[in-house]
This record gives sequence, structure tokens and C-alpha cells, in this order.
Amino acid sequence: MSKPRLSIIIPTYNRRDRLQQSLSNYLETTVQDIEFIIVDNASPDTTADYVHSVMKTDSRIKFFKNPTNLGFTRNLFRTYLESSGDFIMILSDDDHIHIDTIPYIMSTITQHPTIGCIAFQLNNDSGVDCRPLLPETTRLSPSPKSARIMALASGNATGLTLNKRYITNEMWELDKMIYPQVKIATLLSVKYDSVYVVSNKNFITMQGHNDTIYDGCFGAMNRPWDAGFHDRINIALQVSKQEKWSDFDLQSLVTVLITSSAGFFIDFLAYSRKDAFKFLKILFSHPYIKHKVWAWVLFVRGVFIRKCTMSIMIPILIKAMISTIPFMFLPQNLTSFYFLYRYKKKYK
Repeated sequence: MSKPRLSIIIPTYNRRDRLQQSLSNYLETTVQDIEFIIVDNASPDTTADYVHSVMKTDSRIKFFKNPTNLGFTRNLFRTYLESSGDFIMILSDDDHIHIDTIPYIMSTITQHPTIGCIAFQLNNDSGVDCRPLLPETTRLSPSPKSARIMALASGNATGLTLNKRYITNEMWELDKMIYPQVKIATLLSVKYDSVYVVSNKNFITMQGHNDTIYDGCFGAMNRPWDAGFHDRINIALQVSKQEKWSDFDLQSLVTVLITSSAGFFIDFLAYSRKDAFKFLKILFSHPYIKHKVWAWVLFVRGVFIRKCTMSIMIPILIKAMISTIPFMFLPQNLTSFYFLYRYKKKYK
């Protein structure tokens, strides 16, 4: 088999039944210039038996099994290492794609071979807010705006397509990060063009499987209590320093993360008030946003527009005041409302 144009990488662990549903869906594509790289992270179930049975009828599949569990990030890294295509497309072991998704990717990377990354508007049956970040499919030139879009869109890895020729091993942080794809997509978006895809075809659909957001973060995913937002703020800081961004551009990138975190807070609140406020406390322990008025204003607004009750809003407002009032004369706090005005004027 000649070198494939696209490698579809699928990390999996102990979810044979879900993988069976998703892989059956993925393999419906008739595109041949692709490979499916599946790496099993030492599952104790019969995942390997299932994949080997499918390989007998589809030569596009390559399967590897780790002798021990490497953790999600290292397992994803191995799928990347085993791939041979010019582009890699990350797919989950439990999601669903439209029959036109892979042909669309192939057409895009053929027409635009120098593109850095492609991210999709997600659709779902899992309760996650998947409103599009832009009104229509847009090709984005390298810029802080592109970084804002890709940093948020790549938070869920499903469907994210990256130009492997631009990725170096040094871009991967294997032991400290739960969102390695966000760092890579953000770094690529400030060097190369990106595409954000909006379509009524439901190109990528996240399957709920009756899982809750709460279970996904602190159950199967085993994320830290900040739900990975500290990772993503650190990525913003790193990219900002590397690209010599203005304070406004850095704050604008962090803004979309803070707004997203308010949605996480509401989702967690549905299952545990105590844990939701624990998430809030740890979220705002990050030094970059800890005492910042603009960050608290954005979080409070994000919670308020989701029609939270006063019994929730009052404790949040108290925490915000305790955190910010003693630090009102910090330079970023003195300019907070001017930043919010500029941000709204530029991006809304």
C-alpha cells in the first residue's frame, strides 16, 4: 500500500462495545487513500479481538496494543507516531461522523496542502453546548483571532485534523497536559492558515451514551479539578510569549476559555453544588486570572446568562469581590472595563 494522504488516529481503552459502533461508522467511507491507526491502551476487555476480526475485511486498519497503560496523552502520542500520512485526523472511539466527513477532509487538504489545521463545529446528543464559534465555514490566516478559534474548537479532539509535516515531537507535553491537541492546534494556527468548518450535515457528532459531563471529566477522563482549563490558560501564555502578543490579544484568548468555564460550572452544578464550587475555587487559583476583575466579570456574566438562581449567583459574587477588591489597583484591574469594552467592540 502506498503512503496514505490521511491517517485517522483512534486511541482507545476498554470500550470494545463503543469502539465497535464508532469504527463501523468510520469504515463506511469508501475513500481508500487513508489509514486507520488504532492504539489500544492495554485494555483488559476484548477490544483487540474485535479489531483483529475487522482487519480481515479492511486493509486500511493498523492496530497496536500497548503492553501497559500509558495514560491518554501518551497513547494519543503513539497513534501519531504510528501514522504515516501527511495529515492526521483524530477520532474518538465513541463518536459518529457523517459519510461526507472524510471526503470533505480529503478535498480540503488536496486543495490546500499547506493548511495547518482543520476544526469542526461539533454536534452532539450528550448535552454539551456545541453552538458554532463562527457563523460559517471560514479559512483563517495566522493571527490571534485564529488562535482563539482553534484553542476553543480543539478542546474536543474529535475531527481535529492537523498537518503532520508541521508538528514536531517537542510540541507534545506528555506528562503535564491533558489537552495536547489544543497546544498543537494553537501553535499551528499562529504560523499557518486554519479552517473552521460549520455545516448542517453534522459532520462530527459526539455520542452521549448516557454519560454526564460530570462523569466525563471526573470519571472516565479522570481530569484534574480545574477540568484542564489551567492547561489551556498556560498554552495561551506560552503562545502569547512566543508570538509577542499584546496584553489585549492574550486576554482575548483567555476570555473564550473563561466564558467556556462558566458552562462547565453550570453543568457540574446539576450534579453537585459542592463540587461545582470546588471547581470554581481551583479554576481561579491560576495566577493569571486569580485576582483579575475582567476574568471574574466574564465568569459571572457567563453564569448569569445561563439563568442561574440567586442562591448560586450571590455566593459567586461574594467570591468575586473577596478575590478582586483588595487588588483593584493592579494594572490589569485598572484597565479591566476598558479591555471588556474593546473586546466587545472587536469580537461581538
